[in-house]
Amino acid sequence: MEGKMERLGTPVAIKDPKRIGIGVAIGMHHTTFTNSSAIVKMNQDGTANVLSGAVEIGQGYATAIAQVVAEVLGIRYEDVIPILADTNVTPAAEGNVASMGVSSPIRAAKDAAEDARHKLFQLAAPRLNASIDDLESRDRRIWIKGSENSIPIADICFTGWQIIGAANNPPAHTIRMKKQVK
Repeated sequence: MEGKMERLGTPVAIKDPKRIGIGVAIGMHHTTFTNSSAIVKMNQDGTANVLSGAVEIGQGYATAIAQVVAEVLGIRYEDVIPILADTNVTPAAEGNVASMGVSSPIRAAKDAAEDARHKLFQLAAPRLNASIDDLESRDRRIWIKGSENSIPIADICFTGWQIIGAANNPPAHTIRMKKQVK
């Protein structure tokens, strides 16, 4: 290591076919996506349950999924209740191996939260006299963009009764099946 730091001014030296320099190697084991599904169920008080078949094994998946869903819905992290790996109620997930919980199952949860948010916007738009495209969610409310007009998400959930978003990752229309050999 001694002497390398002094050569930082010339990061790569060429000596015949060899290159000498300082760098960082980054890689990821198992870079494919596994199949995952998620459901986001809005509760009448404006909180949300997120159901995922992925498992919390100490890598922070429960925290990450709650953060992502809260961000998409415009509610607080504390308002999201993850329900994980309960085969009686959660949708399918292939498993949480090689720390892939933040790639496949989280993406399914994000898409499910976007589906739930769209349904919230459909219910809020007539009450705000606005177009769905003009709405945004933040601070536990649905706002007309650039306006002070808003409605609490809890009000929409209470009157909307059952608001559920669901998604799969990868989306079904993107999956290509291998040809069957006869």
